[in-house]
Amino acid sequence: MNRFPLAYPGFRWIWASSVCAYMSMWLQGASIAWLAYELSGSAALVGAVQGVRILPLVALSPLSGVAADRYDRRKLLQTSQWIAAATVFALGAALAAHWVGVWMLFVFAIATASTNVLDRPSRHSTVFEVVPREIAPRAVTLHIVTNSSMRVVGPALAGFLIASVGIA
Repeated sequence: MNRFPLAYPGFRWIWASSVCAYMSMWLQGASIAWLAYELSGSAALVGAVQGVRILPLVALSPLSGVAADRYDRRKLLQTSQWIAAATVFALGAALAAHWVGVWMLFVFAIATASTNVLDRPSRHSTVFEVVPREIAPRAVTLHIVTNSSMRVVGPALAGFLIASVGIA
């Protein structure tokens, strides 16, 4: 038995998707904060837009944990990522059309936080299904380190993209 979690194809898939999901989550957070400041010039509004993301966490966390236990985790992950993608494309279209208002940022922040809340328990639980029990602690550690690393990489990438391409 291989002792390295990435030696297992199922874990490689969940890990690679986690890199993308976590990076995009943190990239979106930094971008929305920047956009909120550009639209309003208010630091308080930036804090409010970022702070509203806690509401789905408080309201939906117990339900998402139950959903991860009762329903097909793969379908939950797919659903959460499709909803997240649709939300991002909707905001992108609104930005391209110059229709974005501050209220949209609040809606976007709540929608993306909701998809993250649905995604997280399913994603973490799936790690235990794709590696042998003896490897699970290493796989969980690698998964958590990936999430923590993306907290740095995502906003840094957002800053680079904003500086080079612009916000809209």
